[in-house]
Amino acid sequence: MYKKVFLLILLVTFCGNIVCGAEEEKKVEIFDNSISSVVKTFSSSSDIQRETFKIINNINGVYKKLDPIPKTGHMIKVPLVKPVTVSNEWFYHIVEEVIIILPENDDPHLLLLDDEQFPHFFTFNHGIDDLLSYIDFEFRR
Repeated sequence: MYKKVFLLILLVTFCGNIVCGAEEEKKVEIFDNSISSVVKTFSSSSDIQRETFKIINNINGVYKKLDPIPKTGHMIKVPLVKPVTVSNEWFYHIVEEVIIILPENDDPHLLLLDDEQFPHFFTFNHGIDDLLSYIDFEFRR
C-alpha cells in the first residue's frame, strides 16, 4: 500500500517541477484520480493563497482511514508563493505546497509533505467552497 501511495504522490508532484532555463512560475493543478492525469493548470492568486492558508491553519486531526488517496475524485495541488511553517500537535515542518484531496464520497482532507518528502494526511474544519469558486471547479460529494 505504501508503494502505491508513494507512486501516486510522485505522479501528483512531478507536474510543474521541471525547470528549463529560467525559473518558471509554479502552477495550481487539478488532478483527476480516475484517469491519473492533470485536467486543469493555472496561475495562483492571492485569493487562492489566502484560502489555502486558512485550510492549513484549520487542521484538526490526522486522517485515519486506510486509503488516503481515493481511486476516484480529485486533488488540488497549490504551490505556496512563500513557504510557511505549519506548526500544530501533529506536524511541524516548512511546507512549500499543499494538496487538497477531494474524494467523491467522503469529506476533503489534506496532504502535506515533510522535509524528507514523507506524506502526512490531515483533516481540517474549514469550508472549501470559496477556494473552489476561485479555481472555478465544481466538487460533487
